[in-house]
Amino acid sequence: MFPVTSLGLWRWALEELVDEAKPHLAGPDDVWALDQAVALDGLHLDLIEPDRAWRLAVVLEGASGRLARRVTERDSADTLDRSFVLSLAKLQLRLGAFLGYAEPREESP
Repeated sequence: MFPVTSLGLWRWALEELVDEAKPHLAGPDDVWALDQAVALDGLHLDLIEPDRAWRLAVVLEGASGRLARRVTERDSADTLDRSFVLSLAKLQLRLGAFLGYAEPREESP
């Protein structure tokens, strides 16, 4: 499980991450799974079929990296933005560990 609060993500931040991930999802069932994650304030990969959990982890790992880069490049980056980027980095590391990566990949899907 990747509870939002343990990663320092707030609901608005999770929604932003899910919005970044949605165009890269395999289909409506994966979209539903992420919408449910937002509603429940967390993603329970261990309760999802293994194939879907893997797909979601890959997409979210990539989305967290892309979103962190975009937030970092903002001219108006403030303390909240820096906290958001840190939380995204933690999420990216945890998802990478779930996927078996030793460290985040440079180019994530």
